[in-house]
Amino acid sequence: QRQMCIRDRTHPWHQIRDTSLYKPFMRVDNYSGRLRPQKLRTLTQIHLGRTIQQEGTEHDSIIDAIAAIDLYKTVQYEWDYAVAVARTNMALRAPCYFCPY
Repeated sequence: QRQMCIRDRTHPWHQIRDTSLYKPFMRVDNYSGRLRPQKLRTLTQIHLGRTIQQEGTEHDSIIDAIAAIDLYKTVQYEWDYAVAVARTNMALRAPCYFCPY
C-alpha cells in the first residue's frame, strides 16, 4: 500500500530548489505587502548580470535551466542551511496524507 501512495509523488520537498519560491529571491508587492515571485529573467539580470529570455525571441529551456542553477549556486549554502534547519524542526516522521492508515 505504501508504494501505491508514493508512486504519484515527486521529489521530497527538501530536495527541491525552486527559485520562484525562495524568499530572498521574492519581491514585496507594493499593493498587498505580500511576497511575490520574480521572473527568472529578472532574477538572472539582478543577481547574475546576465540577460536571458529577450523580448521577441523564443525561450531556450537549456539557458533557463543553467540560469536557475547558477542562481541557486549564488545562495547554495544559505539555502541548504535553511532547508536543514526546517527538516530538523519537523517531526521525525510526517504522516502520509494520501494513505488510509
